[in-house]
Amino acid sequence: KGIGNTAKRVKDQIFSLNGAMGALGAGAVMKSVIQSASGLESLRVRLKFLTGSTKDAGKAFDTMTGFASKVPFALEDIQKASPLLLTVTDDIDDLNGLLEMTGDIAAVSGLDFVKTAEQLQRAMASGIASADLFRERGVASFLGFEAGVTYSAEQTKTRLKEMWEEGTTTAKGATSELAK
Repeated sequence: KGIGNTAKRVKDQIFSLNGAMGALGAGAVMKSVIQSASGLESLRVRLKFLTGSTKDAGKAFDTMTGFASKVPFALEDIQKASPLLLTVTDDIDDLNGLLEMTGDIAAVSGLDFVKTAEQLQRAMASGIASADLFRERGVASFLGFEAGVTYSAEQTKTRLKEMWEEGTTTAKGATSELAK
């Protein structure tokens, strides 16, 4: 009887502890869901102001989620990178191309997706020389930019876009290969 009572108390304590752990887990899940929803809403607001309209913000958001569905990069990283890329694009329709370029360069260089987007944004806004990590990691050289030559922001942007549109860089398609 004594052993049975002790076993019952231990069992009750285990189930009590299990319930408490379950409640903590549920609380953590709820907190995560709320943070995700808050982050998405914050992103939608930023996109609205970066694109100039709710319609374009929605289009940019759809572009991001569509891109994320077919690449090996986290949606969260794509969401962090997209506003950076939107600052150097002339048109919402160009966002997908910039995301693909970012993914290809990230896949080849070993840089993470967000850092690659930061460097692309710098290069396209101020010239390839301002993309320090691209220079340090040899990415600028790999992409065909000569060391010591000054490239304006517009020259850098035009040259990068041409490389991807014409397929003249060996980095094109690296994201698709990595996804396999």
